[in-house]
Amino acid sequence: MQIIQMPCKNFDPDSGEKSAIIIHGTAGGTSAVGIGQFFINTEGGSDPVASHYIIDQNGIVVQCVQEKDGAWANGTALWNDKAISIEHVKSALDNSNELTTSQKNTSFMLIKDILSRHPKITSGDIHPHSFVYNTACPGPYPWNELRDFLKGGSTPKQATQAQRVQAVNEWVAYWQQKTIASPPTGSAIFESWLSFKIKGQNFGPPITWEYPNIDWKQKPIIQQDFAHASCEYDNGVSRWFDSRGEIV
Repeated sequence: MQIIQMPCKNFDPDSGEKSAIIIHGTAGGTSAVGIGQFFINTEGGSDPVASHYIIDQNGIVVQCVQEKDGAWANGTALWNDKAISIEHVKSALDNSNELTTSQKNTSFMLIKDILSRHPKITSGDIHPHSFVYNTACPGPYPWNELRDFLKGGSTPKQATQAQRVQAVNEWVAYWQQKTIASPPTGSAIFESWLSFKIKGQNFGPPITWEYPNIDWKQKPIIQQDFAHASCEYDNGVSRWFDSRGEIV
C-alpha cells in the first residue's frame, strides 16, 4: 500500500499505546492531499486539527501524523491520545456519501494492517467518530463488510453486476405486486441486505418502507422490515435481527 507523507504538527507526541481506531468522514473536500493540506494550514490557528490517515475516493492514502502520536481528530484529548484516526474523503457536507469501492477496499486493508501492528486493538475497538463525540461522522460506512473481512477474507466480497440486477429485480417485483412505488435501492440498508444475500443469507423482500423508530436504549434509528428479518440503521451501521436475536 503506497502512502503519501504530509506531516502535520497538530498532535500530542508519544501519546502512549493505542487501543482503538476511530473512523471519520471529511464532510467536504475532494482529495486526500487537499485534506492533508487543510490540516497543515490549521497549524497555529484557533482550531488545529489532523488525523493519522486520510483515504481518497480513488484509494490513495495520505498520512499526516505518526501512529505513536495522538492526532487532534476526535474532539477529546483522551480519545485523541488512545486512538488511531482514519478520515475518508466525502464531498457531501453531511457525510452522506457512500465509500467508493477503491476507498472501501483500501480502508479495510489499512485497518487490517494497523491491527497487525497494535495487538491491544481488536475488531471490537473500531468505532465511528459519533461513538466518542456528538457528531454525524462518519456517515455511511460498511461496518458489516468490515467485520466479515477481518474474520479472514482476503478482499471484500462485491456483488457482481448480474447479482445486483437480480437483487434489484427481486426487491422491485414485490412492491409492484402491491401496485406502489418500490423503496430506494441505493440506500445503506439495501446495500447491507445485498451483501448478506450474495453470501447466501436471504432475508427475503422488504415488507415496509424505511421508517423512524427507537432502539432498546431509546436512541433514534431508521428501521426496515423484511420477510425474514428486520434491519436497524444508525449512522453508518446496519444491524439485522430475527426472532432469535441479532444476526452477526
